[in-house]
Amino acid sequence: MKTFTCNELIQALSGEAAAEGEILLPDYCPTVMKVVGVTATPFLRSQTVRGDRLYADGNVEFRIVYISDAAEGLQTVSHRLPFSYSAQVGASEENVFATVSASVEYRSARALSPQKLYAKAAVVISASVYAPVATELPDDETKSRAELLKTSVDVTDVVASSTRTLRLTEDIDAGDAKVDKMLRFDVEFFETEQKPVNKKLIVKADMRLCLTYADESGKVGTFETKIPVSQLLDLPGFDENSECLTRFDLSDITVSTRRTEKENVLSLDAEVNITAECFKNEKIELVRDAFSLTENAECVTKPVNLQSVHKVNDTVEFKNDVELSDFAELVDAAVRPSVMSVSYDAERGGAASEGVFGCDIIYKNTDGEICSVEKAVPFSIFTPLETAPTSMKSNCRLVITSITKTPTATGIELRISALHVGSVITVSTQTAVTDITFTPCEKKKRGELVSYMAEEGDSLWEIAKKFRVPPKKLAELNGIDGDAVEQRRMIFIAP
Repeated sequence: MKTFTCNELIQALSGEAAAEGEILLPDYCPTVMKVVGVTATPFLRSQTVRGDRLYADGNVEFRIVYISDAAEGLQTVSHRLPFSYSAQVGASEENVFATVSASVEYRSARALSPQKLYAKAAVVISASVYAPVATELPDDETKSRAELLKTSVDVTDVVASSTRTLRLTEDIDAGDAKVDKMLRFDVEFFETEQKPVNKKLIVKADMRLCLTYADESGKVGTFETKIPVSQLLDLPGFDENSECLTRFDLSDITVSTRRTEKENVLSLDAEVNITAECFKNEKIELVRDAFSLTENAECVTKPVNLQSVHKVNDTVEFKNDVELSDFAELVDAAVRPSVMSVSYDAERGGAASEGVFGCDIIYKNTDGEICSVEKAVPFSIFTPLETAPTSMKSNCRLVITSITKTPTATGIELRISALHVGSVITVSTQTAVTDITFTPCEKKKRGELVSYMAEEGDSLWEIAKKFRVPPKKLAELNGIDGDAVEQRRMIFIAP
């Protein structure tokens, strides 16, 4: 018996961690009269597998927008609160590794007093745990003693994973953007190049920073810029036959302003975790059945899980109308996508991903009052697959490339262009022969040509096995191409 070993997804973990606590306003912040909006951005600081447990921790940055009775216009305050997560993994081998992502499913903030706030976020942790999995196969000596019904299948080996942290410090010319208060900022990464060099990978991307701010008059504006990033990652096992999936995650970011008569600058200080997963598609030969011409052959069969990684990089478009009560004027709308679930759609033949756009909207009503509302706008995405899997997991995410927010009579119309990127991991289960045991049998010699009338369900292989003749020889004698045999066809078996 021999084994074929590759790194497979052995466990998909999902759980929640809480980030919550009190926030005391700094002395320079006006007192709170009413909270009108809150954004919560998770930053993973570390992730590791120790023994049979996965550990991840980080912090959530809350940016709270509020109205004060001591100052005009919108006010903001930001604060970070920690979270941590651990879970048992299904293996404790030294070669186990995991990839982890974090997203915020729920967040809230309320005033406890004019100088104190309470903020809370539910952080969803998703992890893919990989480990070496050995598949038993008959050895070459065993296979040489039997006629074999073979099939060639594709499997994917996750050969390497590497993460490095990149520190960015940039001074950015803000142009005409007169930033008085930062309401929020959004960061997305768009990969521009992958270049392999001696089992290493050079990854390049554009980091897009979009800042929403209020000027001294209280008018809300936006400023957008792109910053190039690059990193060299070690990937043992990576070669020209491999493919790589990359991911860029902020682990920390600070944006501040510096304005004088001569300059208008945004100072950026950020840490980016850049992860690459390297995988290789291979073909292996499975034995589905076997028999011997001269011996009794008993086959040991087991279910074999075959993993495939499907790289996804699709452009998708969405159009949605969001109704707002007593709407008059849009102040700001933060839109963040979240893929909630994935399932196999048998009718269409592919992966159906379901999710929501979380919309935090601040607007003025017909009385001129500032209002805020949270809306969940559903979306669905379809990814074709060649075969139906036994199980599947999506590591895909939506990256918004452009968004327009057009006021309507009843609210706003959202038009969103996005990239659906990542991977879909599918597992199909097949029954395969893992070993063959041979015992002596009484030899029966046919002295003449035998004829056989094919019955319903018969195949070339089943007839050859029944009469202990080589399938190739039987096919040549009867002019049969393939394994299918017509019902009631006369089949001749040579002596």
